[in-house]
Parts: sequence; structure tokens; C-alpha cells
Amino acid sequence: MTLLVPTYSRSEKLLCCFHSLANQTRYPDEIIFVVRDTDHETQDALKSMLKAFYYTKISPTVWGISSESGYLLKVVTVFQADKIAALDAGLAEATGDVISIMGNTVIPHPRWLAHIESHFMENLNRDGDQDWLYFADNLQAVPGKLNLAYCREQVA
Repeated sequence: MTLLVPTYSRSEKLLCCFHSLANQTRYPDEIIFVVRDTDHETQDALKSMLKAFYYTKISPTVWGISSESGYLLKVVTVFQADKIAALDAGLAEATGDVISIMGNTVIPHPRWLAHIESHFMENLNRDGDQDWLYFADNLQAVPGKLNLAYCREQVA
């Protein structure tokens, strides 16, 4: 499981958010923080928080803490003032089968990730409870299991 946290200029709240993850009953396999290149305060706060760990530069825009199985934590730098760009950059670095996106001021319930994981494990062979599709520039909710017959009806 990957936890993706886009952040901008909220270093104090971000540190509270990070420390709250220690209370999770199911720890994420990977945590990705996405930080703007101009947000030196948040970058410094993350580096200070992680100074007890050995962190390394992975690429020109990514640094992180490694483990035997990969990177436990990554900090990704983006150069655009855009939430979508931050999400795209974080998703590009994610390696988990399940990716949870969390705001940088959130203090999650201790069972939050365990609940998400159990939902996916229980519903492994199902599609989502509700899918969203575009038909003729119209976004429509499709309750239940998405099927090909429904798609053909909409397109016809």
C-alpha cells in the first residue's frame, strides 16, 4: 500500500500528520510526500524530521529512505503550482497496488489503512462499487459492476 501526501507550505501540520501515521495498525509500505520546489520550509521540515534516518537522492527530483524491499519514504519535488501536477508526480513514483491519497493536515484514524486494505482484500474479484464513465462529454455514475453491455447501450 502506498500513501500519497501532496503538501504545500504547511510544515507544522504535515509533521503532525506524519507522526500520526505511527499510530496506524497497518503501516503503509511506502509513503510519498510531494513538495513544490519553492517550498523550502516544508522541504527543510521533512529533512529535519528524517535526519535520524539515512536518506538518499534517488533522482534529480526525488529523495528518500530505503529498505531491503525498496523505498519506505519518498519526497518528490514538483516545479508547477498545480495540485494535478503534484498528484501526477506522486502517482508516477508510487509502487503499491493500492494507493491512498491523503491531505497534509489529516490525522487519520488508527485503523484507516487497515480498513482500506481489508476492503480491497474482501472485494478482490469485484469491480468498484461505482464506476464513472464519460459518454459524449457527459460524466455518468455507473452503480455496481461495470459491464460491456451497458457501455454499448450508452455509445449507441
